[in-house]
Amino acid sequence: MKIAIIGAGVSGLTTAYYLRQQSKLDNDTITVFDTAEKVGGNAKTMWVRLPNGSERWVDMGVNDFNLQTYKELAKLWVELKLMTPTVPCPSSEYCKPLQNTESFCSQDEGFKYRYYIKDGHVTAPGDSSAPGPHLESQIGLFKDALYDWYKQHQDEGVDSVTVGEWLNAQKVKFSDPFIYTNLFPRINGMYYTMEEGETPGNLIPPYDMPLWMVAHYYVLQEAYGQTIPVSLQCPRQYFVNGSYTWLEKLEEKVKALKVEVTKGVRPFKVFRRPDGQFDLHNEVLIDTFDKVIFATHPDDTYTMIENFKEEPMAKALREFSMSKSTVVVHTDPRFLPPQQDCNMTYNIHIYNYVPGRTYYPYTITYIENYHQNDQKTPADPLFFTSVNPQFPIDSKRVLKQLDGITPAEAEFYHCKLNRKSVAAQVFIEKTQMGEKVERGYYFAGSFTKGAGLHEECIIHSQELAKKIANPLYESDQSYHFNSPGKQFAPRYIREAFDRTKKK
Repeated sequence: MKIAIIGAGVSGLTTAYYLRQQSKLDNDTITVFDTAEKVGGNAKTMWVRLPNGSERWVDMGVNDFNLQTYKELAKLWVELKLMTPTVPCPSSEYCKPLQNTESFCSQDEGFKYRYYIKDGHVTAPGDSSAPGPHLESQIGLFKDALYDWYKQHQDEGVDSVTVGEWLNAQKVKFSDPFIYTNLFPRINGMYYTMEEGETPGNLIPPYDMPLWMVAHYYVLQEAYGQTIPVSLQCPRQYFVNGSYTWLEKLEEKVKALKVEVTKGVRPFKVFRRPDGQFDLHNEVLIDTFDKVIFATHPDDTYTMIENFKEEPMAKALREFSMSKSTVVVHTDPRFLPPQQDCNMTYNIHIYNYVPGRTYYPYTITYIENYHQNDQKTPADPLFFTSVNPQFPIDSKRVLKQLDGITPAEAEFYHCKLNRKSVAAQVFIEKTQMGEKVERGYYFAGSFTKGAGLHEECIIHSQELAKKIANPLYESDQSYHFNSPGKQFAPRYIREAFDRTKKK
């Protein structure tokens, strides 16, 4: 059998890796295609030159993970010999603890409303209108309430409760300052929901998000409700020298497993032949395959599909909407609060949420010297990465890549996990993982599993490989809504709760 995987990001490479773990597929031909010259997809690492001549790396996409909850990523790293089996922190030269401090401020109000979170505690400067102690108690209350809700409902088929409905039921507990200056900016960043026309009437977009999905993210990425063991006092890690470093190791591994990785292939069309095989076309016919796995964004995937667009699973791709993020690496300090004590690792811009307004781009500025870089020297000036900068950056302050000419800028497209997209995700998962039939094509990629975190891409690849090797395989890593006898939450989320109970 010949298998084509389109996309060499985290999902595409891990799918190739786990397909090779299936004994039934030992002798099958597996080829990974990508349009880029390097693997990684949205895990894009860029090298820049600072004003003093230093060369530093920056991950333009997500660059942190949680060792407490990313169990499959840790296992994969052990298999790749990037980490020791005991997984103490730090046990690898490829990851280090990140500095997890946050500043929230509103330029809309001249920085009047600002506060920062350090070591889990909220502090507001004396001239800030932010109620620090009040916010701290609200954050703690929210963590416990959200964890308890998910825990109580993990064995039920509840999928209709929205963030807004839950907040209204809890309105005695949660204040507007907490909702609008902490919770909503976080949800905005998680799910890219703040786009025009997403909600009816005067609802502010996060109100319409499925609560179970928001809780899911906090449990997995933030380890809500879990006790961090003494042996793991630094669960939040970043990828040393960028995420491309470990993905390059993964590429080497899959090649050693006789997987062909073809990069720099321009976009092509995928035709299904009458005999059920698939032709991949570029300017000329590339090859014919028995199975195709699309590990690409849903809009890109739909564009590639040529003559089976009207099938239900393929049509579901049109239900996803995409959000574009502009990322710029620069030395412009105007994106930070004016007081030095508020300059934290992550500096999040708070928008003035107004009923009826439907456009709130997620804006955050990282101080790279504190977060994504391990080669710090006192001589290096502070430099920053801004996602969706709220005002133009002076071109003289935009850093250049190592060629000295190309600006350190990038655009990323993310799947907005609004209610419509989540429904499509669940449908696709139920179709390709739930039906006990042999399929010719499958969808992988971040849009197919939960919030699309690296851990979830890996888990989805594992399950997809098992399904392709055995069409009768039934996964316990999927959500099951209104399904008697089946647990609502996927196993990797349930295991997070189990670890908590055992401590």
